[in-house]
Amino acid sequence: MKTIGIVGIVFAVMLMLSGIASAVNTSPGVSLVGTTETDITPPAEVTLLAAGTVTTNSIQWTWMNPSDSDFVNTLVKVVKTTDGSIIVENVVIPGEISAAGEYTATGLLPGTSYTITVQTQDNAP
Repeated sequence: MKTIGIVGIVFAVMLMLSGIASAVNTSPGVSLVGTTETDITPPAEVTLLAAGTVTTNSIQWTWMNPSDSDFVNTLVKVVKTTDGSIIVENVVIPGEISAAGEYTATGLLPGTSYTITVQTQDNAP
């Protein structure tokens, strides 16, 4: 009687399993491409834009941020109304959804009109 060791049994089982694996038939498969949407909708505009505290050389503006779930920032631009010269541009102010926002422009000329533009941004890539 011949004795087969553990190593011989393991090797025999491995040969049997490799034979089973090679006998598996695989279909070519079915594929479908999915494309994610692009966020092309900006958040709503701010509301209740108003001049707050006004001094001889500064104006504070206040507003309410939109309630859009992807709102993250406002961009502020201040222009001298009489000649259109840009005082500040693209000042990024992080904002909270549905919360109050504000910006104070300083170093302004007394008796001069200024226009503020507040734009909203979302977190779209």
